[in-house]
Amino acid sequence: MKTLSVRQPWASLLVSGLKDIENRTWAPNYKGRILIHVSSTKAPKNFADRTIFNVNNEIENEQMFGNFPEYEDLEYSAIIGYVTVNGDCDDSTSVWAVPVKHQWHIEDAYIFDEPIRAILYSSSIQRAISPHQIVG
Repeated sequence: MKTLSVRQPWASLLVSGLKDIENRTWAPNYKGRILIHVSSTKAPKNFADRTIFNVNNEIENEQMFGNFPEYEDLEYSAIIGYVTVNGDCDDSTSVWAVPVKHQWHIEDAYIFDEPIRAILYSSSIQRAISPHQIVG
């Protein structure tokens, strides 16, 4: 199964279904389900200060209701779930879209009950594990 490395908190936002666009400088060479691997890079301490107001409010609301972990509780160096990549564009109206980048359309998010510990060294889509190892 293909795997994409993403920094936190964006990785958790993807697999929780809160983030519907993944911004990349390159077009996806694959459509379908991909595993989301969290890199070991920690979330910046001022992440919330630099986040768009509407996005930050959505995250805080989800945290208040227990639907999204606090930043210090986010997983690192693990595969935490999967999403489906359904193409890309450069003109999405999503609050997550960044201009001039490839905006990957994300759907069908799923968070694993237990993360799969793994270390990847690239942000490109890679083959990590076979599909029969994934239940969900």
